[in-house]
Order: sequence, then structure tokens, then C-alpha cells
Amino acid sequence: MTRHATRLSLAWSLVFLVMAPSACWAESYVELFIGGVQTENEHIPFSLQHRYPGGVSSEICAVPGRIHLAINHSGTAGLRLGTWFTREGFPGFKYPEWLRYFGFYLDFSYHRLDYRPQKLDTVSIDNVPPVAGLKEVPQSKYVNRFLSEARVFTITFMACARYGFFPTDKVPFGRLQPYIGLGPGIFIMDQEVTVQTQSYVAETRSFTPPFNISPQSNTSVVLCLVGDVGLRWAFNRRLSLDFFFRFRRAQPGFTYKY
Repeated sequence: MTRHATRLSLAWSLVFLVMAPSACWAESYVELFIGGVQTENEHIPFSLQHRYPGGVSSEICAVPGRIHLAINHSGTAGLRLGTWFTREGFPGFKYPEWLRYFGFYLDFSYHRLDYRPQKLDTVSIDNVPPVAGLKEVPQSKYVNRFLSEARVFTITFMACARYGFFPTDKVPFGRLQPYIGLGPGIFIMDQEVTVQTQSYVAETRSFTPPFNISPQSNTSVVLCLVGDVGLRWAFNRRLSLDFFFRFRRAQPGFTYKY
């Protein structure tokens, strides 16, 4: 029984436009948010490495290629727990006055990241023995296809800074509060892939009919960088509305055996 490993190296920049109502307790808050996700379009490199019976393996038979990225748009939802460094915030320390412009929050989010069927820039050379070399494979490129379904969870710790406009008795810092946040996150992605391809048979110098390769799902856990730019409007000390734009950069990698 042959074993094959498929390696995918992925790099994504994801952009979120989010609306979040916030429940506030003085200067600490809880947010539930929803929004949309847009993923940067770029080519993704991949390779297929083949292991043959008896432990014979040859890098000659590795199949390099690129996926022409086409990802479905999706929504996102999550939870945010945060506080500002004031006496009214958690845990109620008496901070210096200048620290009221700063704070932090924990962010938990979920969204899907599904690839539409798309072409692979390669030709499959399965079933070619290492001793045959590659000279038997035609130079013309056959159209292979790739598609996947994925679920992404992100846990982020964000340091943030704000400024206040339009202070009132109910909201002394200001009803309008633009802010920025930056921090590291844990990017957890579970992905199921399907490769629609063909095999080249050296003996007949011909390709087999197309077939699907569908290995078991694989999970990648990596660090990511997250940045937020937002605008919060405080109706009072207990309720506010938050609009923010998020940039996230992650580079997960996957290995599939089939």
C-alpha cells in the first residue's frame, strides 16, 4: 500500500468589518460581535511527495505546484472581554491618570474559510517508478482542481489605546472613542481538502481518468498577528456600539496522508 503526503503552506491576510454592541460596567466591557471576512488573494505553493512499497522514496517524484486562490466570502462572530486602566475598570486599581488612555482585551472569534474549486498549476505523475525518471511525462499541463472546507478559531490578546470626544456627566471620558489595538493570537484552523487529479502511467504513456483524493481533515495551530482600528459610541456607562476594522496575518501549514 503506497502512502502519500500532501503539504500545503498557506499565508493569509484576513480583513474583518465588524459591528459589536457592548455591555459596559464603568470602564470594563463585554462585546458580542458579528461581521464579514475578506481574504487576500494570493497563490499558495504545495507539493505531493510519494512513498513507494518497500520503503523506496524519491524526491524526483515530488509534484510542485500552485493553487490559484479563490476563497468564499464568509461571516464571523465572536466575543470580546476588555477593560481600561482606570479605577472604575477591572480590577479597580488606582492607576496614574495617564493610563486611562490604555487598556487590553481578550478576543475569541470564529469563521469559515472555504476554497471554491480552482485549478492547480501542475501535472500529476503518480504511478511513475523512480527508475523511470521524468522524461516519460509529457510537457503539456493537465488541469487539476483543488477545493476545501475549513473552520477557523482565533484567540487573541490585544493591547489597545483610545481617545475620547464629547464628554458628559454619564460618560466622563467621552461618548465617541476611537481606538486601536494590536496583539498576538492563536490561530486554529481545521481543514478538509479534496484534490481532483489524474495519474500518468509510464508503461502506456497515458493519463488515467480524473479521480478525487480526499484525505482526513487536518488541524494547524500557529501564532498570528492581529490589528484593530475601531470607533466606539457610548450611550451611557452600560451600553455602547462598536464598529471596527481588523487585519490578521497567519501562516498555517498542513500535511495530509492518503
